[in-house]
Amino acid sequence: MSRIRTAIVVWLAVIGLTQAAIWTGATTSWLSTNAWDTANIPNGVGEYAAFGDSSEYNVNIGSAVVVGRPMGSSITVDGAGSYTFGGEGSLKIQRAATATFANDIYFSTTGDSVFNVPVTLARGVVGSVANRIRANSGCGDVIFNLPLSWSNASLQLYHDSSNGSMQINGGMTASINKDLWMWTSQPAGITVNSTISSSVPGTRIAIANGAGTVRFSNPNDVAADSSLDRVGINTGTLELGEDNQIATTVTLLANGGTLDLNGHSNSNTTTLALIATTAQKTLAIDFSDAAGETLYFSDCSAQSWTSGNLLDLIGFEFGVDELRFGTGANGLTPTQLGQIRIDGATVDNLWLDADGFLSTNAVAPVLATWTGSTNSWASTNAWDSVTVPGSVGDGVVFGDSGEYSVEIDDAVSLGRVAGTTFSVEGTGSYTFSGDGSLRIERGTANSFVNGDLYMTTSGDTIFNVPLAAARTEAGLSVIRIRTGVDAGDTTFNQPITWENTSLQIDNDSASATMAFNGAMTGSSENLQVWVYAPLEGGTISLNNVISATTNHIRISIADGDGTIRLANPSGVVVDSSLAFLSMLGGRVELGANDQIAADVVLYNNGGTLDLNGYSNSNADTLTLASISGDATLVVDFSDAVAESLCFADSSTNEWVSSDLLNLSGFVFDTDSIRFGTDENGLTETQLSQIQVNGETIVGLKLDSDGYLALPTVGTVGSQMVSGGTGLALTWENVDGVSYSVETNDDLVSGSWGVLQSNLTGVGSSLSYTGTVSAAQTFFRIIQE
Repeated sequence: MSRIRTAIVVWLAVIGLTQAAIWTGATTSWLSTNAWDTANIPNGVGEYAAFGDSSEYNVNIGSAVVVGRPMGSSITVDGAGSYTFGGEGSLKIQRAATATFANDIYFSTTGDSVFNVPVTLARGVVGSVANRIRANSGCGDVIFNLPLSWSNASLQLYHDSSNGSMQINGGMTASINKDLWMWTSQPAGITVNSTISSSVPGTRIAIANGAGTVRFSNPNDVAADSSLDRVGINTGTLELGEDNQIATTVTLLANGGTLDLNGHSNSNTTTLALIATTAQKTLAIDFSDAAGETLYFSDCSAQSWTSGNLLDLIGFEFGVDELRFGTGANGLTPTQLGQIRIDGATVDNLWLDADGFLSTNAVAPVLATWTGSTNSWASTNAWDSVTVPGSVGDGVVFGDSGEYSVEIDDAVSLGRVAGTTFSVEGTGSYTFSGDGSLRIERGTANSFVNGDLYMTTSGDTIFNVPLAAARTEAGLSVIRIRTGVDAGDTTFNQPITWENTSLQIDNDSASATMAFNGAMTGSSENLQVWVYAPLEGGTISLNNVISATTNHIRISIADGDGTIRLANPSGVVVDSSLAFLSMLGGRVELGANDQIAADVVLYNNGGTLDLNGYSNSNADTLTLASISGDATLVVDFSDAVAESLCFADSSTNEWVSSDLLNLSGFVFDTDSIRFGTDENGLTETQLSQIQVNGETIVGLKLDSDGYLALPTVGTVGSQMVSGGTGLALTWENVDGVSYSVETNDDLVSGSWGVLQSNLTGVGSSLSYTGTVSAAQTFFRIIQE
């Protein structure tokens, strides 16, 4: 018997009373005669308000209030008080176009100032003198929770306090193409947690030359909206606090300063201009955080990079961090590439790869164009014959040691009658890109080969073009994509299709990864995609959906010690259009939630499904149907987090009597496995074929929602015997399950002691008789 204690906790809070004011422009209940600058309530151009008490105030602005002195501050908050400006109204600082420059809103109070009303700064007509919001040295936090806007003049945010920060939480909007100028001398600085935008073109943000940090940290969207003309870094520091804060059409104008990625990335493409207004300047982009950081720009080859200006990449690591200019090799000019430094040093042979990423190598890549009829390939040994291969019957061999970018600009079809059709050998790295496609098509009767598409090069191979594998008519021999024992990584970034043949994916390496990032589709009945990683350390990562346009297509996981990872971040890998996922002895690992939306079938040699800290709630049924018998499907729940696996009702599916389902690392009440939606999702025979951590548990069952559950202790009855000094306990039990009887005299400070253990259930009533040793004694039945 177990007891559940419910604790009720009463929280007492003592709240300091604040003073209140109503500021409507007509009446007030303001408690301090020193709150205003005159006996009148300020509400009009030419007036101002000074707040200078030491208490805590809530100022209720109940209407559209306007102030604005010709000279000096229009609103001053000083002293030691804290002020919260709220209400249904708004606050506007409006000064004449020719009014002198001043701190329009000036904070020097050591307390915090919070604005829960919209705030606008304006000139009566367009003026050249900026409006300024200033947080002076020693003041507390200044927080704007509702929109802050400016019109008819530029706006300056000036922060110089080591005791607080300036926070923009409600967004900012410009209705004129005048700059927003941000300056801070402090690390806490100015943080933009919302979006800055403009209703007119030409508005710019300038990060000025303070020693502090301006932080873009909008958790829900961008900070610098695409309606802005540019973000200008003028020797200040701009730091990202979230990903993708600088929007698509914003131009990053560099007059020196630092853009600190701060462990984040910005991939929503901006252009980059280096235009120093005075002597030589350097824009530093800080990649020095431990995590890989990514920064994407669009093509900048037409942008002005003033001679003498430099772009310095601090802490940049090739292969870890990424810097991109456009989507091709020409996103920067050679002159611009020469203006890039890494940690202050010149780097030889900087270039952009075929996808626009900054790269370096002792030898720049050789470019080739492959259309099937003409080419500018630089190596005469690249092809298997003198002609450029581009038709069925041809083959191609890439075998050099350099780094190559091959442009496929047409629909190229290859297919040798015997032997490998497409071979990548040697030690080179190859990227296949372009607007074309690649098709491996062989005859129906052509024999099976070691690899129709075979990568043995120790360099990496990347395919950025669609790939098709086919037979001219339906045949029994498969088309195989294979990497060799010493091959580097192979990546497919575009869709793959197969028709009239099955498709084999084979990674023979113990260290490399084959990554499939494009969708895969089969279009002929009764065929399969067969996935095989024989060596431990080898990985095949399926990162997009695999589906079928016709019936009876399946995925088969072959027997091997490598890892097949299902890791589609945007949906399933095993689509419901497939017949099933077949386990033939290999190891499948989840890399995201809900990757399997079809049946799972165990065939020969067993296999392992490692949930790897994820869950799968959309699988269909489970079948254990090994042909040879005595096979075990292991589902690994051993990660520290709770993991869940849900199947549909599998009670009518075949489970061969000698096959087993072993739940490794499974913890009841933490992990869960489900069959259907009620207690009938498996038969009693199927339940008896389930092991938990390699052990058989007699009496396993499904609860009323279909979840696997331990057998429970049945109804317990008690009867006093021997004149009141003895007690007989009787309970319903499960045949073969062991029970123990425990007792405790004090539930508060006592402990449970075992009276008798190893009482084996017989399937009907089980009894225990013992002596009551104290006036108050508690008993419980424990299933061992």
